Amino acid sequence: PHAGLYRALLRPGGGGPLGLVLHTDLRARSLHERRLVGAPEPELVASAVAATFAGVLADWLHGLIEGDPDRIAHLVWRLLVNLHRTPLG
Repeated sequence: PHAGLYRALLRPGGGGPLGLVLHTDLRARSLHERRLVGAPEPELVASAVAATFAGVLADWLHGLIEGDPDRIAHLVWRLLVNLHRTPLG
């Protein structure tokens, strides 16, 4: 029932006011977690994680990605886990 509101706040690709908040918060959280464990390239991976999550969510809301919510959640989670596991050395 609120899809129009969400689409106005989160533009395709992850932009918009909600996209900015999501990206900022997710990047900060990922950066903190990577630094805690001494993972390589914390800034790079934190940005990739935040952009992937916000972008996929936004594109799904705008109908650019097809799939039911559970499937999209499962797939985006796998993407995020794999970003963290990608060897960068």
